[in-house]
Amino acid sequence: MKRVAEKLGKVGSDPVIIYMGVQPSKGPDKNDEITVLGYAQFKGDRMVGVFENDEMQGLNWLLGKPGVYDTTLDVVKDKKATLQVYEGNIKIYPIRQGDHFRFRIEVTAAARVKEDQSGLNFSESRSYLELDRLLAADIRKDMQSTIDRMQRLQTDSASLGILVNRDYPDLWKQSLKDNWRQQLAKCEFEYDIQAKVTESGMIERNVIEGSESR
Repeated sequence: MKRVAEKLGKVGSDPVIIYMGVQPSKGPDKNDEITVLGYAQFKGDRMVGVFENDEMQGLNWLLGKPGVYDTTLDVVKDKKATLQVYEGNIKIYPIRQGDHFRFRIEVTAAARVKEDQSGLNFSESRSYLELDRLLAADIRKDMQSTIDRMQRLQTDSASLGILVNRDYPDLWKQSLKDNWRQQLAKCEFEYDIQAKVTESGMIERNVIEGSESR
């Protein structure tokens, strides 16, 4: 709650709060369990929406805290691969462009294959290159979904205004401070995402293939 109070006092940033809920357990006992469902999205001190699923992970990236998480990619039609993203870094640069701002988002990410049902040949480097491409697109999609929600509801849940204030303090005080949420809705975003799949967990793939061959 201390962080929420701090954000409420800052222009150029809107608070988010983790919200929990009950979901059926995936274990054999079938008991319900309490889990994180997403973030409550605030505009000032008023809740206006929620970030869930991809939007929640997109916000984690924008806040610089992607953590370790799993994502399932469509490799070919009806064939998927699940990756575990275990490392991620992000840098965000606000760039003034006429009467609005463009944000350049640079990301590096590393992942390993956790489960594969795609039929990719992991003895070939091109299989990893394809997963690199798909993972980069997935990270971009998550962040853009989050930004779309922020712009639509005019909230700065990712604290982008603080970056603008840091790099353009005079402009911020003169013309942006009092209407930053409206300005954010007009901002543009570009991405440079370098994703690298470094390992393949073949146990899961072998188990699946073994069961299908029986």
